[in-house]
Amino acid sequence: GDGYKIKVLMDQRSAPIQPLLRVTLVDRFSGLFALVWVSCVLVLFVPQLADFRVWSVAGLVLSMVAALVAFRLLPGTVRTQWLQTSTYSLAVQLAQTIAVAGLVIALQETSAWAGYLLLFLISSVAAMVPLTIGGAGAREFTFLTGAGFLSLHAEKAVAIAFIFYLVSTAVSLTGIAYSFRKVSV
Repeated sequence: GDGYKIKVLMDQRSAPIQPLLRVTLVDRFSGLFALVWVSCVLVLFVPQLADFRVWSVAGLVLSMVAALVAFRLLPGTVRTQWLQTSTYSLAVQLAQTIAVAGLVIALQETSAWAGYLLLFLISSVAAMVPLTIGGAGAREFTFLTGAGFLSLHAEKAVAIAFIFYLVSTAVSLTGIAYSFRKVSV
């Protein structure tokens, strides 16, 4: 996806590849920081991870310090993009987490809501690793493995992952209409 995005931007804007790679990396890192921040907060609500709460708070603080240091080291234009993409990334991760919370409620697993949401965020990292097409299977495997570790209902965990995948794929497919239209820049 990132490679295609860079190619389209190069074609449409006649932009050199180096700044586009930089912006893409900034986008990826801001998304990763957002995942870490929300995950660290969720760990505080998972009873099975009570021993890791101090580490979670430390991870949250350290990742925020790391983000601030990275922000200050970036050149001016990239710094503006970093702040904007970090805000968007956090909003997207929160929106997706809320959507998954809806699935958790629909499957009547509200007593363990934080565990399912944490697994979702961890599975988002697993889905980013380019081992499968669009993360298919990676997310479900993460949910299945994590469900055993967090004493969650394995079938419902995999169902949450699979339903989320189906919904996000269906929403993404609506973008086909834009892919075949000529856009004047």
